[in-house]
Amino acid sequence: MNRESAIVNGLLTTDNSLLTLTTAAKHTQKLIHDCRFTIHDNVYLAFYFTTMKKHEAIPVHGLRESHVRGMSLYFRDVDELVEDDILSAHRDDHYIFLFQEEGESRFMVDFNEMILKGTMVHCILPGQVHYFKSSKRIKGWLLAIETLQVPENCRRIFEEDILRLYPVKLGKREAAHIVRSMQTLYELVQDKEHITQPLVFEHASATYISLVANAYLAAENKQSAGGRSAAITRQFRTLLRQHLITDKNPAEYATRLNLSLAYLTECVKETTGMPVSYWIQHELVLEAKRLLYYSDLTVKEVAFALGYDDHTYFSRLFSKVTGMSPGSFRKTTHE
Repeated sequence: MNRESAIVNGLLTTDNSLLTLTTAAKHTQKLIHDCRFTIHDNVYLAFYFTTMKKHEAIPVHGLRESHVRGMSLYFRDVDELVEDDILSAHRDDHYIFLFQEEGESRFMVDFNEMILKGTMVHCILPGQVHYFKSSKRIKGWLLAIETLQVPENCRRIFEEDILRLYPVKLGKREAAHIVRSMQTLYELVQDKEHITQPLVFEHASATYISLVANAYLAAENKQSAGGRSAAITRQFRTLLRQHLITDKNPAEYATRLNLSLAYLTECVKETTGMPVSYWIQHELVLEAKRLLYYSDLTVKEVAFALGYDDHTYFSRLFSKVTGMSPGSFRKTTHE
């Protein structure tokens, strides 16, 4: 299968361009010199392959605009990826779920090499720096989905219960369930009658994500989750959810745990790859997105709800983390 025919009503980004492709024509329709997504009449699906290059700043990819709210789905069946298929290392501001049915693929996530051989799943969290390395005869799926669309109980599993997210090997029964869930979601994406029914997509994607979460839990239970750093990280994440509105300083969590800030930071970074401050900002911005998307609160009211007396400071923080103002986020997600 060639590069074009592997994409369904989709977009394939490169370092400096955006390709708009269709299944029917199976060739490039239009080339736009812009690496951002644009709105089209049809549902679009997107996938990114990246390789390490030097940048002044690590680029952040986002799912800004889509008729399927906050969701992109991609299927690939190729013998081998070539150099032209890949981009630079980057972060995503959303979740990535990989399901490989067969083949072998290698990629880097926060300086750790991830190797998928055979039937495996892998989850990449928002903010993790990753890039693609190589592949051999791969067949699989990629779901990119906004954090808001990931069920809360599944988020706890990926972000709290599972301390290190490595690829998980699937048994035949687990794989069969996941294949069916992905095929269902894929068919829904192609069915234009369901485009205006976001709940249908949310439930279908939640089924797939729940199956992936269950696979991770089963694998985690087979291994020892011991270690003081891991235990402290779990305690920190629990406290963060409980005291996010009142405690925004990393030192406050160190005090609650009767630890020095340096030791808490060391434990959290050793376990997750990210410092305490990152997780505080991540949770704050996620809750802000929830309020902006699901409520009619003004930006000032959202800031106050999150414990900020200075709403302009909140807006600057939100813009710094997401790359867009709170108002722009609300406008974009409600279009």
